[in-house]
Amino acid sequence: MLALSVFWKTLPIVVAVLGVCWWALRRYKLPFVPRIFWITLGIVAGLVAIVWTLVLKFTEYELMDADYGGTVISSIIFSYLVHLWVMPIDDAMLDDGPSFDEPRAEASKEPAAESVPTNTR
Repeated sequence: MLALSVFWKTLPIVVAVLGVCWWALRRYKLPFVPRIFWITLGIVAGLVAIVWTLVLKFTEYELMDADYGGTVISSIIFSYLVHLWVMPIDDAMLDDGPSFDEPRAEASKEPAAESVPTNTR
């Protein structure tokens, strides 16, 4: 019964937070790999459930309404950060700078032609 109560309390928060995250990812073109994120979110949600179960069983703490929202929001943000850490680096995500796989272009051995200012009078 507690699990069903928790589900209905957190469902609107989860939908709202995921909606805002989806908007921000598309608006600001943040790196995102859905498969890695959902796996990470599942693992984090499982760990959060285990930790809350242990806290409630072995301490005298009682869940407050703010705990539901705070846990959901922080779990989603933490999952995104872990997803960034685990995500493979793609060349498209890097700057337009030189790639580490390409050899450096050697400096030209010829001295640069100095520009001579011309008098236009």
